[in-house]
Amino acid sequence: MKKLVIAAAVLGAFAGTAQAQSSVTLFGVVDTNITHINASGNPEGSRTFEDNSGINSSRIGVRGTEDLGGGLKAGFWLEAGINTNNGSGSTTSLGNGAAFPGTATGGGGLTFNRRSTVSLIGDRWGELRLGRDYVPTFWNAANVDPFGYNGIAEIASFLIVPQGAMGATAVRASNGISYLTPNTLGGFFVQATYALGGNPSNPPEGTKFDGDYSGINIGYQNGPIYAGVATSYDHQGQTLSASPADPGEGDIHVTNFGLSYDFGVVKPDLFYQTSTVNAAPEQYTTSIGSVGVVVPLGQGEFRFNYGHASGKDYFTGSHANLFGLGYVYNLSKRTALYGIYAHMSNSGDFDFPLNAYSPAPAPGNAASGVSIGLRTSF
Repeated sequence: MKKLVIAAAVLGAFAGTAQAQSSVTLFGVVDTNITHINASGNPEGSRTFEDNSGINSSRIGVRGTEDLGGGLKAGFWLEAGINTNNGSGSTTSLGNGAAFPGTATGGGGLTFNRRSTVSLIGDRWGELRLGRDYVPTFWNAANVDPFGYNGIAEIASFLIVPQGAMGATAVRASNGISYLTPNTLGGFFVQATYALGGNPSNPPEGTKFDGDYSGINIGYQNGPIYAGVATSYDHQGQTLSASPADPGEGDIHVTNFGLSYDFGVVKPDLFYQTSTVNAAPEQYTTSIGSVGVVVPLGQGEFRFNYGHASGKDYFTGSHANLFGLGYVYNLSKRTALYGIYAHMSNSGDFDFPLNAYSPAPAPGNAASGVSIGLRTSF
């Protein structure tokens, strides 16, 4: 009841009243840690700093549904990322990918960068969702990452462009139109998304398709098992082209799959992805694979992750290996202490950092780090 009252007050800023909603929920996560990173060959040397989102993404959000009758509902979801180490809001983008340079809003103000959607939901036919949301290829990584797609040991360490070749749509896309199947298919699901670049038919630069994204994920999720196969096409046009005279060759194509099964005493995770970038006149492909396990022990769990990346074409002969080990100690159902160690080795032209917020090593060099943090949720 307290959650409903608080959420109604918050929603007053966005709508005339919250009383028409069938259900309204205020939720959030606060996750802050102290991290030390050593990136070989980086002029900055080692760095010790306070960071956030070590095992779960720090956020605050409001979601709700209204029953329209006849098995039809309207839904909304507004979720904002928070940099808990300094209180600022996380950045967002007005468009998709590099086709919209300079349109990202800086941290400081609260932006619903994580998700801002409105939906029509049918019990039998599924959900039509509009707005900024997670892309289909994201879920196969997030659902099988022992570290929850967060922190210094996450799979996302391998998804940083240009090596990971996922662009700004690696996790979310703005201006999206999505269809999701209902939860009455015995665990089988489909998510299909098309995101609009929003360009005029005769833009001054690039092509009218810059920033367009399309993707689909087909899989099965029921009880202890998750399995999904996804593919996406992210058109970046001139922004990825090495030749302005040939702007139509810039695009990113991603295919991945994720698999996990919770046996109770151990939960193994598998992930594989190929990313191909066409950046005229060059093309390069990165293959990424990872295996992880989560093992309950005592009042918590051990988490382990090993990942490998290899490059072709432009990055032929380049490799990287990620090793991550952590322990999460549960103080309660909502609060936990954690410690994580991670090491990233690079060879050839690869210079993967431990995550997007860590200093990168010089090409062919290694990075290592330690995080100790506290997470609570509501």
